[in-house]
Amino acid sequence: MAFAENIQGWQGIYAMLQSLYSGVLVAPAEGKESLSHPISSIVRNDESGMVVYQLSPDQVWVRHDETTATIDRGRILEALPDLYKFLSDPDDDSVYDRFAGLLADLHITYPIPVDGAKIDFTVHYFDTLRNIEREMPVSVKHSGARLLAANRAGNMKYDILNVKFSNPESNRINRIEGTTPDNGVRFRLIEIARLGAKLKFTAPEGKFFLDGLSLIDLHFPKLLAEITRLYYTTELVRIDELTEEIKLSNPYKIRDELIRQNGFYEYKIKQFLTAAAGGMRPTKIYRGYPALTAHLYIHKPGDCRFYDPYDRQAFEEYLFHTARFATADCDAHKFGYIEKENGQWLFKLNVQLTY
Repeated sequence: MAFAENIQGWQGIYAMLQSLYSGVLVAPAEGKESLSHPISSIVRNDESGMVVYQLSPDQVWVRHDETTATIDRGRILEALPDLYKFLSDPDDDSVYDRFAGLLADLHITYPIPVDGAKIDFTVHYFDTLRNIEREMPVSVKHSGARLLAANRAGNMKYDILNVKFSNPESNRINRIEGTTPDNGVRFRLIEIARLGAKLKFTAPEGKFFLDGLSLIDLHFPKLLAEITRLYYTTELVRIDELTEEIKLSNPYKIRDELIRQNGFYEYKIKQFLTAAAGGMRPTKIYRGYPALTAHLYIHKPGDCRFYDPYDRQAFEEYLFHTARFATADCDAHKFGYIEKENGQWLFKLNVQLTY
C-alpha cells in the first residue's frame, strides 16, 4: 500500500475514523457554541467496493458486498492516536502495523477512495440547526492542503514599465536566488523596483481563469493580481492579513464606508475562495455554481471541525481565516522571471492557495 505519496488520502481515513468514533459532526457556529450533528451512517467507495458504516451507540455496523460485521467503537478510539502519528511520518511501518488490522476489518484497502481526491466519503447526519436529515459529500482538509493548486494558467501577467532592460541585465536579475523559492521571486522583484520599474497587471495567463474570476466581478482579476503582488513583495501570507493591506490601498477607489461598514473587499475575496473551494480551476470552465461539498478540517488530534456549505457565513469565515498563499516551483510553472513577449518586458506571478 502506498504511504507518503497518499498523505491526503490518509488524512481522509483519519477524519472518517474520528467521525465514526465520536458519532457527531462538530460545526462552529457564528456567535454561539458549536453545533453537534449526530451521524447515522458514512459511505465510502473503496477499491473493493462500496462500504456502508452504520452507527449504533457502542458499535459500527460494517456492510460490504453481502457481508455484515460489527466493530466496537472503542477499538477505533484506540487506533486514532497511532493513525494521527502516522500522518506526520507515513513511512513508519511499525506505526502502520498497529492499526492495519482495523483497516482490513473496515474494508479500507487503499487510502484514496474511488471518488478521487475531491470527495473522501459521504456522511448521513441530522442537521440540528434546521431539524432535517442530510446527505453530504465530504472533503477532508488539513493544514497545507491545496485550495487552489498551482498551474501555469494561474499565472498573473504584469507589464514592466518605466525601464527597458538589456538582455544581459534581464539575465543578471533572473539569476538572483533566495534562501527559499518565494525569497528568490521577492529579491528579483526588489531589484526590478530598485531600477525604477513598476508592474502593471494585464491579464491571467489562462483564459478560463480570467473568465472565472470575471464572474465574481469584472474587476476582480485586477484585485487578485494586486493581492498576489503583495504576497510576493511582503512577508504577508494569510488571505485575511493581505485583505487588510488591500483595504488600505483601496485599488477599486471606492468610498471608505463601503470598505469599513459593508466589508466590500472581504465580501469579494470570500466569493473567490468559495468558488475555489467549489471547483473553480485555472484550466477549466467555471459557470459560477460551486459544488456543494462539506469540509471536515483536522484542527488537531481528536478535533475535526465540520463546515457545511449550506451554512454560508461560517463556511466563508473558515475559508477566509485559513486560506494562505504558497509559492510553487517557478521553473515548473514558468513564472518569477523577467520575460519578453511581443517586444514588451513582463513578469509573471503564480496564484497558489493552501489551507
